[in-house]
Amino acid sequence: DSIAARRNNTAQQPVVTKHDNYVQGIKIYDIGIKEDPVPGEKRGKGIQHLTSTYWIYDMGVFIQRNFTAMQTMVRYAHDRAQTRENFDFRYFINVSNALFLKAEAEGLRTQDGRDYFLMACWLAMAAAEVDGFTYAKYSLKQRQEQKAAFYEKYLNPQSVWLDEEEDNLDVEAKLGKYAIESCRIDLIPTVALERLGIHNELCSLKWADPVAWMREGFMVTQRFDSMKRHYESIHALDRSEDHLAHLIWGFMALTHVIAVFPQSNDLVNYESIRRNNVLTCTDPEVLKIVGDGGFRSKGYGQSAREPEAVVAGRDLTFGWDRHAKNSEHRRR
Repeated sequence: DSIAARRNNTAQQPVVTKHDNYVQGIKIYDIGIKEDPVPGEKRGKGIQHLTSTYWIYDMGVFIQRNFTAMQTMVRYAHDRAQTRENFDFRYFINVSNALFLKAEAEGLRTQDGRDYFLMACWLAMAAAEVDGFTYAKYSLKQRQEQKAAFYEKYLNPQSVWLDEEEDNLDVEAKLGKYAIESCRIDLIPTVALERLGIHNELCSLKWADPVAWMREGFMVTQRFDSMKRHYESIHALDRSEDHLAHLIWGFMALTHVIAVFPQSNDLVNYESIRRNNVLTCTDPEVLKIVGDGGFRSKGYGQSAREPEAVVAGRDLTFGWDRHAKNSEHRRR
């Protein structure tokens, strides 16, 4: 009887239905293909092949490795934005800028420096989710819904990899080359990705060969110059262009170029020079004010690492915050 009932129900469902938003105004079994923004063209959908696959995968893995820190920042920003207008945007972009500078100081030549860089990238993308940029594709209501969806994803995430689950070596052996490191590509901020795609589309209008940078690379310092200018424009609330999309493109492009052309990194690791000088300093008055990798004095709760060595009988510890976060990256 139940089988017959299901068959009868199926028979009652129309095969073809009308819907103006779909190609030729029809859906088949309630499935249709949406019409392009400009019918017959892909204009306005972005260009995704100009987004580096290396960057996408690296970001997915980085989010999985550092999700707890990201969720903490999201919760902090979200809670305070309830009573302070645009607090979340200002928080995300300022922390992004600070970590970007810390990454630059290490010349993207250390693991920590690269972690700072990818976290700065993620924070810029988070800022793009909440900034209220007048993105004409969406109404104000839709942007608010997207913002709420971003917070929901991070505050109440659906799990993929179980933190408490031990690696199954038998499963990994059977997977062989198809075993991947745990990743959350699904948590890469979606509005930021879409704005990056539109930026790619605009770049394809500007440049005769928009893929040249992916194929030939560029010197890293040149891109840092551009990214600093975009940070300045974002802080100035200049919305004559989508400076956040420009900035995110810079993060993406640098990740690609340093992965494919490692010799193109012409940044200097000034932090290494600084640490070596701190290690050889014997003036106790100077050491009292050595701070977070800069000229300013040491502050409470700073994120700096201190020298880890024994110099002239002094035990200086670089990195009281040295952690084991990257000691075990599970592969699935």
